[in-house]
Order: sequence, then structure tokens, then C-alpha cells
Amino acid sequence: MVLRISDLNIRGSLPELPRSIALLEVHIPTFEERRWCIATVGRRLGLGKMNLVEVPHGHIFGSPKGEVEFFRASGAIWASDTTADEKFKNEARPWKRLRTTGRGHDKAFTLDRDQLAKLTDSSLEFLRESGLLREEASRPTIKLDQWAHLNEQGEEIERGAGTATVELGYEVEGITAIGPGAKTVLFAEPVNGIAGISGMFHAWRDIIGAREVKMQSIEDALKVGLLEDPELISYHKRGHRIEIVRIRLGYLALPVFVQQSHLFPAFEVQGVVHDSEDKRRSFSFGKYCHAASPEQYVKTGVAASYLIRPL
Repeated sequence: MVLRISDLNIRGSLPELPRSIALLEVHIPTFEERRWCIATVGRRLGLGKMNLVEVPHGHIFGSPKGEVEFFRASGAIWASDTTADEKFKNEARPWKRLRTTGRGHDKAFTLDRDQLAKLTDSSLEFLRESGLLREEASRPTIKLDQWAHLNEQGEEIERGAGTATVELGYEVEGITAIGPGAKTVLFAEPVNGIAGISGMFHAWRDIIGAREVKMQSIEDALKVGLLEDPELISYHKRGHRIEIVRIRLGYLALPVFVQQSHLFPAFEVQGVVHDSEDKRRSFSFGKYCHAASPEQYVKTGVAASYLIRPL
């Protein structure tokens, strides 16, 4: 059985597909290629002399102050100064000149413009010096962790801001890269009133080539994955109502522990399944679905298990 578009309650309009889209070939940095980056990141975080430990998924350089981790399948880097939060008693951070938005339970904190600009510049400089800044990266966005202190009755006593997170996404030829393998994140703590980088995670496979893949109509493209999804078919058979809240086209980057030689077009889908027997009961779901058929990949001469199996 295959679902029809009419079997889904789709909010808004479906994405417009180009006649063709690039299948992006990527380069996976080797351990030796990443050694300089690892050393630079460790130095920038002040980790001191690090010892090498080989693990199943790659290598870890560690010291009493923290670690830098290399993922062999993707060349991704994770690093952390594990002593950074020892300077604080809890999640609260002594940021200065915070801006507030909302009221009551919706009250939230952000850094002021001057601090945002300085943290943006220092984050980009950190990535540039480490050799990790790429032209496909988006402008950084910065958020603060939010915390609240409650009493025994669950009433709020106070709230405030915690660690800062700087995040960069990726875009190729106007199409957003999606998935866990397409993001760079840095973490920062206030040190003498100035945001200092305390850790980072870089997941992005460098693009070195492209081949054109012919795209089908949106109806046929949805049949490749979404309309053949066994879980959604099962819910439909049981009479549940399937609502698609959001669907967009992007280049899917797989997790950092998965070998991937090509970024490929996929749909990022968010939806809700409404119970047929109890209308008050429902659950949300999110998934990635192929947007191009295996036959199109065969024509490009590219073969990979993730191009033919359900995501």
C-alpha cells in the first residue's frame, strides 16, 4: 500500500522543486589532516598537554582540563574544557547588561548588542584559526540557556540566563543543509564579564564536487519516501488522521559516526498523528524522507546504501 497526498492533511503549500538538483560529493578529513586542527582547538581552550586514546569511532585527545574528540567517519570535531563550569555553583551565569523579552513564565534573557557582536566575532575567529570556517556557513545565532528556581510548591522564585550557545547552519546554492551532520556549535561562559569559548562541536563534510540529479514532480517525489513510509501507512490503516505541519527540501547530512560520501536531497517533515478513537490524544513526529529516486542516482553513477534505504 502507498499513501496518497489526499490521505495527509497538509498545512500550507508544498515546496517547489527545481528541475534538477546537485548531488554533492564530499571529502572526509583523515586523522592526519585533522591533527593541526585538534592541536589548535586544544590550545585555544587551554587544555594543556593532551594524551591520545584510540576509540572505536575515532580518537580522543584528553588532559585533566578537557578533551578534543575526532570522529573518523565524518572528520567531525567535539571539544570541551570540562573545568569551565567548575567556576559556577549552578546553571546561573553572571552575564552583564542582559536584555529581557516577555513577561512572567515567558520572560527570557539575551545578551546585549555589544556582547552579541563580540561573541560573534570571537566565535568566527576561533573557527577561522582552527581551519573550520567554511563559506557555506550561515551567520552565527546566539542563545542563552534559560533557568528558573522554584520553591517546594512549584512557585517561581527567580529566573536567569546560563551558558551561551553559538550556532552556525549551512546552505548550498540556496538550499539549506539539514540533519545532524550539518551544524557547528560553540559554547561560551562569562569570564571577567567577557564571553570565553569553553567548547565546540563541528559537523560538516567539505564539498568537493557535484553531479546533477533530475527531480520529479512534488507528487512523485513524495512517493519516493513520505508516502511509502511504513509507520504512516500503519497509522492511516488504523484510521488515525495524519497532519503534516511542515515540509521542506534540503541537503541531508547524516550523523557524524556514519560514513557518507555524498549529500543528497531529502524532505524534512514535521507532523502530528491524531488518534481516531480519542480526539484529545495525539503525538508529534519528525522524519527525513528521500526526495530523489534510486533510479536517478543510478544514472549519475553513484551508489550508496543510504540512497536506497528508508531514512
